[in-house]
Amino acid sequence: MTMLLPILKKEVFNVRFIAQTRAFATTQVVTKKAKKQPEGPKRPPAAYALFIKENFSHEKAENPNLKSTEILSQLGSAWKSLGNGEKSKYEEEAKNQLAAYKKKKEDYLASLPEKEVYGYAKFMKEKFATYFVKSSDPNDRNKNFGEVSKKVAAEWKSLPESEKKLYKKPEN
Repeated sequence: MTMLLPILKKEVFNVRFIAQTRAFATTQVVTKKAKKQPEGPKRPPAAYALFIKENFSHEKAENPNLKSTEILSQLGSAWKSLGNGEKSKYEEEAKNQLAAYKKKKEDYLASLPEKEVYGYAKFMKEKFATYFVKSSDPNDRNKNFGEVSKKVAAEWKSLPESEKKLYKKPEN
């Protein structure tokens, strides 16, 4: 019986330890997930990528025993040996796709909601334009970003708390 006592104590300790660690492990920290933005348009391929896309399957069918890396190597050397007239076909297609992409991206960016700004950033956004004046005169001191930022910061510090609350995020 005396031999079993240390073993039982050790077993009880292990059971208690396991129970405590399980209690910690099941505790979950709940965090807010950021709202996902819809994915924007994907950038179109370059002229070389269009050439590869068009010719890879043909080369693979012609040489089924070659590895993909070897086929890509052959296509790379074929691209280098192409004349400007033949390359221009792919370059023109790439330009057309890029122009369409830029239009889609512009529309996508315009459709995104503007991020709400609160606190000092909101104050800075409102007041900065009143101080920051672009001028062709090099002696004009108001065009220096650092100095304007200092002026706005000093104005923020001098504001009473009641006015600062107007710039804070409203609590729902």
